[in-house]
This record gives sequence, structure tokens and C-alpha cells, in this order.
Amino acid sequence: MQQERRLFLLLQKCRSLRKLYKIHALIILNGFSQKSSLLHKLLSCCITHGELAHASLAFEQSVNPSTTVWNQIIRGFSKSKTPHQAILLYSRFIRTQSGDFDDRRPNGFTYSFLLNACSNPFLLREGLQFHCGILVRGFLSSVYVQTNLINMYAIYSSDHIHLNGIGSARKVFDNISHKNVAAWNSMLVAYVRWSVDTVNAMRLFDRMPERDVFSWTTVIAACARSGRSKQAVVLFQRMYCAGVTADQVTMVSVLSACADLGDFELGRRIHSWVMNNNNSSRRHRQLVSLDNALINMYVKCGAIDEAYSIFQNMAERSVVSWTTMITGLVVHGQAKRAMEIFQQMQQSRESPDETTFIGVLCACNLMRRPDEGLNYFNYMTKTYNIKPTVRHFSCIVDMLSKAGRIDEAVQIIEADMLPIQPNEAVWSCLLSGCRIHGDFHTASLAGRRLLELEQQQEGLEIGGQLAQLSNLYIGFGAWDEGLQLRRRMVESGMRKLGGRSWIVVHGVVHEFMAGDQNKKRFDNAAVYDMVREIVDRAKTAGYKSKTSEVMLDVEEEERELFLLLHSEKLAMAFGLISFSDKTTPIRIVTNLRVCSDCHSFAEFISRSFNREIIIRERNRFHHFHGTTCRTCNCK
Repeated sequence: MQQERRLFLLLQKCRSLRKLYKIHALIILNGFSQKSSLLHKLLSCCITHGELAHASLAFEQSVNPSTTVWNQIIRGFSKSKTPHQAILLYSRFIRTQSGDFDDRRPNGFTYSFLLNACSNPFLLREGLQFHCGILVRGFLSSVYVQTNLINMYAIYSSDHIHLNGIGSARKVFDNISHKNVAAWNSMLVAYVRWSVDTVNAMRLFDRMPERDVFSWTTVIAACARSGRSKQAVVLFQRMYCAGVTADQVTMVSVLSACADLGDFELGRRIHSWVMNNNNSSRRHRQLVSLDNALINMYVKCGAIDEAYSIFQNMAERSVVSWTTMITGLVVHGQAKRAMEIFQQMQQSRESPDETTFIGVLCACNLMRRPDEGLNYFNYMTKTYNIKPTVRHFSCIVDMLSKAGRIDEAVQIIEADMLPIQPNEAVWSCLLSGCRIHGDFHTASLAGRRLLELEQQQEGLEIGGQLAQLSNLYIGFGAWDEGLQLRRRMVESGMRKLGGRSWIVVHGVVHEFMAGDQNKKRFDNAAVYDMVREIVDRAKTAGYKSKTSEVMLDVEEEERELFLLLHSEKLAMAFGLISFSDKTTPIRIVTNLRVCSDCHSFAEFISRSFNREIIIRERNRFHHFHGTTCRTCNCK
């Protein structure tokens, strides 16, 4: 009895496969291989270490295993890549029963594990059958069983061909008389799994009588994924005030929101939490995904050196780690460093994926090395058997057209090499190259194709590209074509996407819209006064507004006013007012390409006010620190 107890304790403390095999050998040598408690614990350890094959071997050597032992092996397979094996084991379990007096029969835990196995789109029929079996055998009163039913139905969307998964999950949830936190969390996950918006999830979350770290993390992650980053940060602050301690998974989601907003201060505080947590406790290994999230946050907040430092100190790296660092260096204008990281990745055991090669192609584009880019494109397809996507072809078209090889770019588009029809991104890249090199004919072709796509796809946003084409027409003296295109845009209600910029000050996100003249939002119109003051000082120093950026047919004075109200300028002025400490960088995120006038405006502020300004647009950064923009090729 004492030896049996000792072996049980050894299994409890077992942390390696090598020790596990030794303990199993001791169990056999001491004649305890048929002891239910030891066998149950042994199977549990095997499953924990991912040794399902060894667990199966131990199970098959047992004689008349108990219900708990059957449950353990069924549980193991229910979470594996072959969940149907759990159902086959259940069938064997049923067949081994010798009669009504055999106490070895399935219980509520058995069916819970089987429902886990059926949380798979290919096992819907079996899942429905088990639900019926649960009703017949009277196990539906178990909250544990009901929770797993919710999890199973949550796999199927509300528009599933055979089943309204969300509706079925909600019916099970509403019929639970005494709901525990796990039941609430399961229903919460069901909503966020399929809901594009988070309305139903938030309604349920607000009704929860008790919330644990999983509850908070679920809604924070849902908000971050659906683009509601401000709401995700607010929820994190509420979580902190509620006294719930965040875990690493929570921090991954919050860092994603920080990255989206450009909230450097909160991101840095989370990094400090991670460092302190690592120093105070070594029980939990730091997740690779947390390091990846930190790298991504620093990259998107304009702190590329901090991102690189984390990358260099990672104990373990995934393909996401390498790719995030490569693409991060590219958007910061450091293409050469990005290619060095890619060379290191190739020397490691990690294989690049399709996203990695998008970063590599963008690096070649930035360095103006189209031939090298084409070589890497072929290398990707032949060496790694990666099928090119439209995004890869967009990179190739952009690279060739910006290098002046516009005819080659057109040949690639028209040679049916793309996996699908060229989309607006491909034609926009071609149009951009035509703008740089003044190719009027090909620009017209790209414009026609964009208009055709706009007619085919409802809601397609191409106003910015057509505005660019209109300016190109007028620049070539083709006034009739340019004005005709503008009239067509006005008549069809098509317009350039509105400029929007935001800046985080003391934990609060302040958003500015282009043309926003709502002075009540700001203290005594201080922002507008600051913009005017900067422009006046700049004009004295020789600055001239680039009114060609305004495509509206208005007087010169009105054009200057429109430029004055660009969202980036408002955000920069607000940053100057809000940050009295000159060592604090002004970090701005904008949704559109920074126009040349705002670029000059930022250069002047940085030089005259001795301020560091970092502007993140869609695909690159602009970094000003007393001189011209040092991180981008601004063509």
C-alpha cells in the first residue's frame, strides 16, 4: 500500500517523459499495472505530455478497466487530432458491459468528453446522437455536461446548412438553472466565435454575476480582433479596477489593441509587467505569442529598436516572430536589416511562410531591386512550394512599376498568372507607378479597370485612386478627362476616404477627422490656433502650401483652408499642446497616405520646435527628428 502511494506521488510530480517511462516500468515491476487509481493517473500524465500512443498502450494492457480509466482514455482522444477515436472507444466501452448489474457504465463525464470530441464540423451527427443519449440517460442536469453541449454547438455558425449553432447553444444555456462561470464563459465564446460585431457578447458579459480572467480576456480579444481597440483598452482598465489579475493571454490581446491604436505608453507598461512577472515567478514559461505581441506593439508604435531588442532576446522564436520583425523593419524603411534577418531565418530551422515572403518582396521594392525580388518570388514557389497569392502579385506589380518597368508589370497582370482576377490593390499599385513615371496611357488603363471593379463590387472604396488619376490627367494637361472623371465621382457619390488621425495622450485616445471644425471639442480652439501659428511661422521661413493636393475646384484660399484642416496637422498641433516635455515623441496614427503638404508640415515642426514626430500610415512610417524624414522613401 505504501509503495502504491509512493508511485502515485511520483506520477503527480512527474515533469518529463523520461521520468514517466521509468515510473511506468516501476508500476509494472511492482504488479500495480491493473490498479485503477494508478492507471488513471498514468494515463493522465501521458495525455498531459502529449504521449497518447503510450497512453493507449498502457490502456490496452489493462483488464476490465474502470469507468474512470475509460473516461481518461476517451478524454485524451477527444482533444487529439483524431477525435473520432474517442467515439470508437465509447462503442467498445458499451460492448464490454456484462449486464444491468455491471457498475462500469458511462457517466456524465464520459458524455462531456464525447461532446468535446464532437466539437468538430465532421462529427455533427454523432454530437446530436450523444445529446439524445444524454437526455435519455438523465445527465442533462449536470452543468458540466450542459457547458460542453454549448461548446459543441458553438462550433456551428448561425447560418450552418443543417443547424443554427448559436441558437442551439443559447437554448442549452437558457435551460441551465444554476449557471456557473464556466457556463457563462462557454456562451460568451459561442458569441465571439462567429459574431463580426461584439454586441451580443457584450450584452451577455454585462449580465454575468461573476467574471474570471477568462471572461475578461474573451471580450478583450473579441474587441481587439473586430477593430474595437479603444473598447478593448477600456475593458482592460475595467478588469484592473475589478481586481482581476491578467494573465499572459490577456496581455497578448491588450497588446494587439495597443498596436492598433499606437498606444506606446500602455504597451510599455505591459512590457514592464511582463518583465516583473518573469522576475518574480518562474513557474510559467513566457509564451512565444506574448513576445510576438510585444514586438508587433513596438513596431506599430514606431519603436523599432525596442522591437529588435525583444526579438534578439527571445529564447524561442516562431515563424510569426521572424515575419513580424522582417515586416516591421521594412515599414520603418530598414530594408537591408530586414534582409539580414531573413538570411538568419533561413539558417535557423524555421521555414518562411507566405507572409514572410511578402515582407521580403516589400524589402526588395524599398531597395529598388526588382530583379532580386523576382528571384525571391521564384525561390518561394520552387523551394518552399508556396502558392503565390494576389498580395504577392501586388508586391511584384508595385516593385516593377515603381522601378519604371511598367510594361513588365502589365504583362504579369494580363498573363493570367494571378490565382484570381486582379483586384483593386493590383491596379492601384500599377497606377501608383504610372504616377511616379508619368505613364499617362497605362494610368488610363488602370483607371478603367478600377471603374469596372467599382461597378462589379458594391461598396468598393476607390475614391482615393481615382482622385490620384484625375490629378494625373490634369498634370498632363488633359483637363477634359480630369474634370470628367471628377464629375463622374461626384455624380455617383464616390469620394476619397475621409482622413482620420489619432493620438494617445495620458491614456486617452484623441481622434481627429479631416475638415473637422468642431471647435467645442477642444479648449478655446487651441488646436486650430496652434496649426495657424505653425503655418504662419513656416511661411516666414519660406514654406508654401502645396495646394495641388486639394482636388476640389475652389479658390486658392479655400484650398489652403482644406490643407490646414488635414487630420494629421490637427493631431500634431494637439500633440505639441499636450506634451510639454520636449523629449516625449509625438506619435500619430493615420488611416491614409500622408500628403506631401503634411509631410513638409511635420518636417518644419520637428526642426523648429525640436520635437520627435512619428507618423504611422497604412504601410509605412515617417520619422522626423530635427531633419528630413529618415525612415521612408516618400515616393
